[in-house]
Amino acid sequence: MLTLLRKAHSRLPTLSPRLRLISEHRNARVITTTTARYAAKKDTTVKTLVHRVEDHIHSHPKHVARYIFTEMNRVLPDTSPSAVYEGVLDVLIRHKRLEEAATVVQRMQKEGIFTSNVTDAKMIVMSLSLELPPDVPAQDLIVRLAMIVKEPEYTEKNLVDLLKIMDSFKTERTFIGLIVESFRESRGEEYTPRVELVPAFVEAAARAGDPEKAFEMVERVPTTNMNKRKTSINIAYTGLLTALRDTEAWNNEHVGRVMRGLDERKLPPTVHIYNLLLSWTIRSEQWLSVMPLYEALQDTDAITPDAYTFGTLLDMYESFRYDPNNPRFVAPRRIYHDLEYAAGRKNSAMVPSTRLMNSALDAFMHQRDYAAAYVVVNSFAHLRVPLNSATYYAVVKRVVHRMWKDIAHLRKVREGQVKWGDRFLGVPFDKVELSPEVVNRILFLVSKDKCAVADPMYLVEGDGKEVVDVDVKENADKTKNESAGTDTVKYEMPSMEMMESVDPPKEPKSGYNPTPLKRLLRRAILADILVADGGSDMEAAVKGVSKTIVNAKAEMLPARGS
Repeated sequence: MLTLLRKAHSRLPTLSPRLRLISEHRNARVITTTTARYAAKKDTTVKTLVHRVEDHIHSHPKHVARYIFTEMNRVLPDTSPSAVYEGVLDVLIRHKRLEEAATVVQRMQKEGIFTSNVTDAKMIVMSLSLELPPDVPAQDLIVRLAMIVKEPEYTEKNLVDLLKIMDSFKTERTFIGLIVESFRESRGEEYTPRVELVPAFVEAAARAGDPEKAFEMVERVPTTNMNKRKTSINIAYTGLLTALRDTEAWNNEHVGRVMRGLDERKLPPTVHIYNLLLSWTIRSEQWLSVMPLYEALQDTDAITPDAYTFGTLLDMYESFRYDPNNPRFVAPRRIYHDLEYAAGRKNSAMVPSTRLMNSALDAFMHQRDYAAAYVVVNSFAHLRVPLNSATYYAVVKRVVHRMWKDIAHLRKVREGQVKWGDRFLGVPFDKVELSPEVVNRILFLVSKDKCAVADPMYLVEGDGKEVVDVDVKENADKTKNESAGTDTVKYEMPSMEMMESVDPPKEPKSGYNPTPLKRLLRRAILADILVADGGSDMEAAVKGVSKTIVNAKAEMLPARGS
């Protein structure tokens, strides 16, 4: 039978000949689709067996193989062996019990029973999701699968079941399109698929480079009885747009045709269609078209934006600087307000995640809107989302980069130019010696038990303390001895190495504490204020930090109970 787990290849060497046999289409006995697929349904004994096996998989997932053979042996004397094996294999494939399926196939081989084409098709899909043995080329299996679905006995119901298996095994969309096209072509030009298959056929035609055929198929769906057809039509248009995007065949004419097709059937676009439109508009940098789309989405009562919607919109603000004076742009703070509102609704499809919140943080840090970034960091708690090393990196990277650039680059010395980086560090630029220790010192200061927003982030040589290299990850809750006394690292933070690591670092189970990031952002806000007012009044600037954050919260967080 088809290939299973990689380790199963070495443990079950007899599978390779069966794989070759399937790929070469030399089955000595082919159980017809009708016999194999429906025998279990007609036979009460097999139906009972299938239900018992399924219940056992749910209740005892680690002890399946022995139970399967015990139950099969109990019913085999009085029941068709083909029906028993096919019914059990169907359950195992649906539950991805690959090794058990291999064992069942081996026993079938010993008894001279071959699997049906329907089961072979599913096993091929399962095999292609794994690493094939060297003697079974993937192309042979794909050709064999295409041949199976072309056979007259292979029904639409069989194809529906196969597509579900493909979806569960995350089969490549291009491969799905190839198989679906093979089925459709074998039925002739006049073939009209059942409505639930239309989405698959439409997407397959688009991926095959024939968008006109795709549009024709979805447009041929009758407009009568739309309550039963609207889901399939929306899914079909979604798959069509996805295929056009992936094959880079998307254009405004196609978009207009989709929207007209929905309008003619009086069907509102789904959130998935809006997401595709927003994604393509942003990717093609048509910034001024984003707001009308977003407004249309917000005006549709039946649709709630989801995490993909907000993630797509927030990612846009990493590409350019938002101009608050241009009313044709959606304000990023408004998008975040809508995100919070959607997340707070009962039974909302908008489920916040660390990745989504990091996208919001990236957007506001790129815009240098530190107060908004502070609100986002502060919101992780009430949204019950953990911080990870990427959360820290989003803030630390941009703060350090801006500080470093300001200190290192040329400035108008004669005019006494003071930059943001000077105000952030709290010392004149000519007193700063840039090095990795400067960054380590900043991270150490914000991770201590106490850290006032007005305290300098840089210690000048000779002020009674020395700059030390501190690993705040390894030394959380430990004492650091310095020449001027003792400091305590209270909050664990990821190291810069962890933040910049390509491989996902090992995160604390409960996530990181947001306090160090909030301290960094408060200091960044303070630097903004000091640059704006010339740095003449530190006390007023410190008060201004809190006021700035309060204003951002009022703009970005929905009122309670709204």
